[in-house]
Amino acid sequence: MTISENVGSVATLWRFPVKSMGGEELSEAEVTKRGVLGDRAYALIDKDTGKVVSAKSVRLFPNLLDCKAAFVEPLRRGGDLPPVQILLPDGTTVMSDSS
Repeated sequence: MTISENVGSVATLWRFPVKSMGGEELSEAEVTKRGVLGDRAYALIDKDTGKVVSAKSVRLFPNLLDCKAAFVEPLRRGGDLPPVQILLPDGTTVMSDSS
């Protein structure tokens, strides 16, 4: 299939390293068969239920969308997944690989 007309333009690129959290603006992105490399690579797990936390459960997790996540180093296809730094609504930061 060949597209011969301009159908739009890209204004900004975003990646969301943690499901249901705010993400990081990118100047470039590697796109794979599964989408943007590193997008939704992580998710929070509810300790009580063992289920993936979702912003759809606003009553249970009202501030989840106010958290912002960003990888601490560049991603490499086929490489290990680097940790993410998470900025909490109160300004505190935590790392995904901290205990």
